[in-house]
Amino acid sequence: MKKVLLLLLCLGLCGCASANSYLFRDKPELVNPARKLAESYLEGQKNGETDKEASQKYGKGVTEFLGLKEYRYLEAGHFLYTPVLRYRIQATNQMGAIVWGTYDISFSHDEKLASQDSSGGLSIKEVYETLCQ
Repeated sequence: MKKVLLLLLCLGLCGCASANSYLFRDKPELVNPARKLAESYLEGQKNGETDKEASQKYGKGVTEFLGLKEYRYLEAGHFLYTPVLRYRIQATNQMGAIVWGTYDISFSHDEKLASQDSSGGLSIKEVYETLCQ
């Protein structure tokens, strides 16, 4: 009985994880709205927008960059079934030095909101530095 419950739990979690799986591959038309959303967020960071303001506009997963100077779009892809856009970002680190880092911006997608907003139902799920260059 325990094995059956464990199996059902695993299958249920896999079903949840696959809701956004390969979103940019299956719906390539969402890459441009995702880029617009991400770059609007990054421009706001360049202009000193707080994480509270940004989270209301772009999604709860935003990060506040210290002194964001510049950014460059690299590619769209997926990481662990989550749609991501990869950027090179130049910002100030905790020691005050201006450095470049590679960041992934991941997205969640809500089909119900897709027709109601310009971002196609996308919101920023998480922003994190990657080890990829």
